[in-house]
Amino acid sequence: MVKRKMKNILLYADKNITEAVNKNISNDYNVICANRLQDSDIHSDTHFIIADVDTPDLNAGMLINKYKKFKTKFWAYTKITSRENILKLYEMGFDNVVPYPTDINNLLSNIINPDNTDINIKDAITYKNLKKILLVVDDKINAELIVNALSDSNFLFTIRTNAKDANVEIQKDQYNLVIIDCKTPTDDLFNISRTIAESKLNKNTPYILISASKKIKNHLKGYEYGAYSYIKKPYNIDVLKAMIKNILEIKALQDNLATENKILDCLITNTINQSIITDSNFVVLAGGNQYIPFNKNEYFFNYFDSCNIIIPVEKIRAFSINTEKSIKFNFTNENKIFETTITKVYDEHNILERYVIILSDITQKLMIEDQKETFIATLTHDLKSPIRAEETVLKMLLEEKFGSLNKEQKEILSEILNSRAYTKRMVDNLLTRYKATSDKIEIMPEQTSYKKIIFDAVKEIEPLIIEKQQKIKVEYKADTDNFEFAPTEIKRVLVNLLSNASEYTPKHGEIFLKVLEINKKIITSLTDTGYGIEEKDLCHIFDRNVTLAKKYRKVGTGLGLYISKTLINAHGGDITVQSKIGKGTTFTFKLPKNQNQHLTTAKQ
Repeated sequence: MVKRKMKNILLYADKNITEAVNKNISNDYNVICANRLQDSDIHSDTHFIIADVDTPDLNAGMLINKYKKFKTKFWAYTKITSRENILKLYEMGFDNVVPYPTDINNLLSNIINPDNTDINIKDAITYKNLKKILLVVDDKINAELIVNALSDSNFLFTIRTNAKDANVEIQKDQYNLVIIDCKTPTDDLFNISRTIAESKLNKNTPYILISASKKIKNHLKGYEYGAYSYIKKPYNIDVLKAMIKNILEIKALQDNLATENKILDCLITNTINQSIITDSNFVVLAGGNQYIPFNKNEYFFNYFDSCNIIIPVEKIRAFSINTEKSIKFNFTNENKIFETTITKVYDEHNILERYVIILSDITQKLMIEDQKETFIATLTHDLKSPIRAEETVLKMLLEEKFGSLNKEQKEILSEILNSRAYTKRMVDNLLTRYKATSDKIEIMPEQTSYKKIIFDAVKEIEPLIIEKQQKIKVEYKADTDNFEFAPTEIKRVLVNLLSNASEYTPKHGEIFLKVLEINKKIITSLTDTGYGIEEKDLCHIFDRNVTLAKKYRKVGTGLGLYISKTLINAHGGDITVQSKIGKGTTFTFKLPKNQNQHLTTAKQ
């Protein structure tokens, strides 16, 4: 039946297969069909033999022995695809096992054309949207089986039949997956993994190793060389599909994560402030090096210890176990001051996952602030003398030390004097604020009559009360009058609170000042019938420069309550506020009866 002197393929199969081949076979190559082995069929130029090993009268062992000397390739065609049967056929000497049913013509087409041409090539638009898979096979028929089995998937396959060509392809093009299918893994095939790892285009490309080898050392070697999976033949094609799908999905997630990490690294390394991300144990996961060099996987605090930089370690430890979301502190390094913010990051189960730490160089900012504060302090200090001089002269004029005055003249002078008193309070507050921000407030406690200080404070704001036709009621129910406090500073607190109460209480309103004594503390509460404060503003009411003046079209610096809190805290006391819109506001502060006899410095 030989038609021409060409590559010969010997086909041992049943009648149905033989008829299908004879009907569709091309005239470009020779196929010898037989249903039993005869010596006349043996030809030294037979390149391939495909044998239906399920044929009862086929002696496969004798067939292989007859052709072994000609280096003929043997393929077994079988319906029995159990692992035991396939391994048995490999052990007999078959080069490959083809499960039934398989398109014989596809097999023949690949056998006579076992080159390295690409298959499944599509148009350019489709090409760039496909998942690209490189198949490295020791026989192209294996590749065709995989391609046919995965034909319903959105894959673009490139086939290479030897390690050398595969290595060239890996350096030339980028792939989503590499599949190596071989009867027995060789060093050349294992070394493909090294090419993948070292290539620019595919260093992160996963690969699967498929083999008929049952040697455990080959399995272990496959994983050692970085295979995502080592699949033993025979395999279930549905399992292979699922595995490829999962690997490609994992690879896509890894690629997305890598992209996001690049963006994060770009943000971290190119922002003005230095950002560091640590795990829940303060081990550095990522971070820039704008100011301080932190190494990945290093304990965050190692640098501070090695450079003897002082940071509030105890404060940070307490923060790590309490419910605070973030803390701030400053530290100095190489004549620079850094503001540090540590923020907790929780996972979806509200479990602490990591910390985000931001370092900001605030040296220049503090220098500017210091210059500004110094300017304000100098200016207000210089203003105090002329204001006091004017106040003294105005009082002398009102007392008619320089001659008698009519009623209108006295009213005008009283208005001017009230205005000077308000200006004096503002100047005093500005000076006190400067001292507070520079840690220079000095509290000088002395035995003083608290009733007298309250009387003096009420007298000082009396012109405001009279002007708005308000009433002020004082109830002193404490047993103690004389106790230790700084009279000038506590009077300033009372004046600030009373003037605020008058300012934000309408005409004919009332102000109540009540003093109690509980547990060796003098408790003063000051209640007005004014506008009240919105709940959202209460938590910020004592902050520096926070004022409600603009809301109510008043004039104010927002320093009065900040100064009052600073002075009360400096005495070892505390101050709170309660308010309801339309119902008025109550400020309450507590002072200990006994103060230390030495200087107490108020800290911010």
